[in-house]
Amino acid sequence: MAAAVASLAHVAVLDRNHAYTVFKHNIDAVRAMVDAGQVMDALMQHATAADLARLGVAELDLSRLDATDMYRGAWGLAVSALDRWVSDEIMRRVRILVLMPPDRRPRKLNNVTVTGAVANFPLGQGTEALFGRYGPDEGGLLVGRSSYTYPFERAYDAVLRSLHRKTFQHPDKIATGFRWVYDGDLWRDTADRINRESPDTAVSGDSLKHRLAEIAQRRNRIVHRSDLGHRFQKEPLNASEVHDTIDFLERVVVAITHLLGDVPTHGVDLGSLWAAYVNTRCDVDSGHAWDCDLFCEISELPPLS
Repeated sequence: MAAAVASLAHVAVLDRNHAYTVFKHNIDAVRAMVDAGQVMDALMQHATAADLARLGVAELDLSRLDATDMYRGAWGLAVSALDRWVSDEIMRRVRILVLMPPDRRPRKLNNVTVTGAVANFPLGQGTEALFGRYGPDEGGLLVGRSSYTYPFERAYDAVLRSLHRKTFQHPDKIATGFRWVYDGDLWRDTADRINRESPDTAVSGDSLKHRLAEIAQRRNRIVHRSDLGHRFQKEPLNASEVHDTIDFLERVVVAITHLLGDVPTHGVDLGSLWAAYVNTRCDVDSGHAWDCDLFCEISELPPLS
């Protein structure tokens, strides 16, 4: 019974987490891409001219197709899904942690340097200032401002600037990013979490880091060198390898999400958040939809239609 309750609690954490929802959507699309590659592979091996005619692609030259290129594309997109998730998960937590008193904030966030001084931003001042005051740049991230209304805005903006245009694909860079929101040893604690949730597995922090580094390196070879190896031949890759990689990345993301838990909200003025929520109306075109997703998550209120 206790195990069932714990399992439901884990599912609830994922269901409430917008960053994970986006990751899950992206990683499932990557899985579908691998499946499409397998269909292509089957066509190449077994389809006759009559089969192609029935499918309406009689002119298709199967000799020009390479299903493994679909797998390479999926590999790169899987790493991109991880990269996007790390950025989203860090910033969704920072948005709330900057409103917390110092003893409830991670060490790195407490020591964020703002215009040459250590930030000492107070709790709960003008919470609504976090909403609707930043615009997306061409890369889809948020850009900083030169003036601020509330002290904690400077701290938030400093973190934002530190993450701007950084990539989170290598395990060391991922761990460095998460130090803004987590004081523990990320990979050791993530491995412990995986082992606790899956007793049949036996992973270590070092083994997680090693495999993540290998995945990132293969992604770089695919993206920057067309995955060409000796004598300009493409390195072999099959659907099973890509599915295993996708499953591994999702296992890591789920374990970290459970490790971090829900966004802490004790002491946050939900009244101020509600005012900001109503003002933005969750208008996707206004650029505030992400803010509203965060508010709905921490307040457990449904989105406004």
